[in-house]
Amino acid sequence: MVGNGIHETLIAEQPVEFLSDVIEQIRLGFRDFFAQFWPTINHIYDVLDIMAPAIIPGTSIIKGL
Repeated sequence: MVGNGIHETLIAEQPVEFLSDVIEQIRLGFRDFFAQFWPTINHIYDVLDIMAPAIIPGTSIIKGL
């Protein structure tokens, strides 16, 4: 191994735990990020669902999902 060996040793000893921790942190980061914007996203869907029949008769975005 090249380098000081400390980082490589930590990863080599616990690859599964290390990766699962990283994945969990990424998942929590996405969840927190989208939680900030979810009310806005939800509102946009509500507005589109109300406006879509006026724009394209017979359509509903929410009912179509």
